[in-house]
Amino acid sequence: KVTVSSPKNTITLKKSGDSWWVAKENDFWPIRTSRIEDFIKSIGSMQTLRTVARNPSGHADLKIDDLQATTVELGGTKSDTIQALQFGALSQDGSEQYVREKGNPTVWAVSSGSAFWLQQDGAYWLDKRIWPMAMKPAEIVSVTYRSSGTGLITITKETANGAENWAVTGQNASNVKKEAITPWVQKILSLEGDDLLTMASKSIPEGHKEAIRISVK
Repeated sequence: KVTVSSPKNTITLKKSGDSWWVAKENDFWPIRTSRIEDFIKSIGSMQTLRTVARNPSGHADLKIDDLQATTVELGGTKSDTIQALQFGALSQDGSEQYVREKGNPTVWAVSSGSAFWLQQDGAYWLDKRIWPMAMKPAEIVSVTYRSSGTGLITITKETANGAENWAVTGQNASNVKKEAITPWVQKILSLEGDDLLTMASKSIPEGHKEAIRISVK
């Protein structure tokens, strides 16, 4: 479990099995695993460059007092806190960030590699990919596309004489450029939403007139 608390909000990232989740709207939502892993690595690889202060009287100026700091708590499997760090301001040139262990008045300057993640809100961590699986265009064998403008179009991968080609059928099949299909499929597979929301209905909201179905081998 990782908790990032700033004066503005608190973000809770929780691991269950092999998957990570982020708390949002009284529920937990899937996380882009690579992002939380990179964040934890950045925390673990921090290097102390120098000691900045040893007295709490200097904490406010460094924005590392309890009122201004961003606190990162790393929790274990038994809900215990393994480590709690407080992050303050960046140095003037942005290459360093001030950090201290929670409860310890000594402040160090460390490399500022973790600053990027500390500035992110809860939406950054969400896995907003339409297809979270690591699919590749080579694995796609058919695509069915329906819209109010083109009607129903089916694109199927066929193999002839050892070569793979796309076959297109449908009302407007002649308008489809076959050389553009693979790049288009790649774009479809990398689609991301703006956010994840709880929907009372599983149906497509009114006004959404396009649908895509993809089959993989």
